[in-house]
Amino acid sequence: MLVNPKDKIKGSFIAQMPSEWIVKLPSNSVGHTYRVAMYIWHLKGVKKSNDLIVTLKGINSFLPIPDWAFPKALDELENCGMIKTVRQRDKSPTVIVLCDTCYKGYPTLKTHALTTKSRSQTIKLM
Repeated sequence: MLVNPKDKIKGSFIAQMPSEWIVKLPSNSVGHTYRVAMYIWHLKGVKKSNDLIVTLKGINSFLPIPDWAFPKALDELENCGMIKTVRQRDKSPTVIVLCDTCYKGYPTLKTHALTTKSRSQTIKLM
């Protein structure tokens, strides 16, 4: 897909979430757990890192959840073996995404750029 590098994509996007991650979530999970999982993948795609600081304010700006659901969702994701959570008093938790078979690189869009040689050939054709 050719994209002009000057065009801006608007809105929030979730990075490519591997199906193994979705399958690990139990079917009886509350919707808040799915929302937190999607936000973690969104943040992982933005930060391009497996070590993330996840805040309730950040989640609520993306997909709102109640305050009480945040720690429960993190516990459920940790019990499923999807993340490891490091918690400290009065600080937002640090989440480490555990995914052995996930892709390491991030896909990039091809941009449409004319080289000077092809540009001059194009001008001559006109």
